[in-house]
Amino acid sequence: MDQRRRAAVSLYRRVLRAHVRCLPEHMRQLGDRYFRDEFIRHVDSNVRDDQWEEFVKQWDAYCGVLLAQRQMQDPTSSHQSNDGAASPSDLVFPDGASPSGELDQSSAEALSDDQKARLIRLEKEALSFGKSAFPSGPEHSK
Repeated sequence: MDQRRRAAVSLYRRVLRAHVRCLPEHMRQLGDRYFRDEFIRHVDSNVRDDQWEEFVKQWDAYCGVLLAQRQMQDPTSSHQSNDGAASPSDLVFPDGASPSGELDQSSAEALSDDQKARLIRLEKEALSFGKSAFPSGPEHSK
């Protein structure tokens, strides 16, 4: 198995494990489906090495963010990981950013038209899900 294929299998396992550890069931299903679709698009296509490295880097950071958010919500939870994902203490957010998921200006501008369209679709789906999950607003669900 070549190095890129091993990295792909490792990444796939890391992300799905992070979803199991950190996301509620309904969000895990959405996250798993989204990740699988993106993963297939990148593995089955002729993606350049630099694009693949960025793909892996961003998903690794995502796993770290999930673990950081879990640690913030439950400081007693263990965030030790043997699967290679960054732990919350390893994360460095630029310019005082937090693990909010917000894109900075330069990242947003670097997106292709297709990526921007997918991001808008994802945002609409997430907002739609939020309305169905929290009909009275998130503040009433606590």
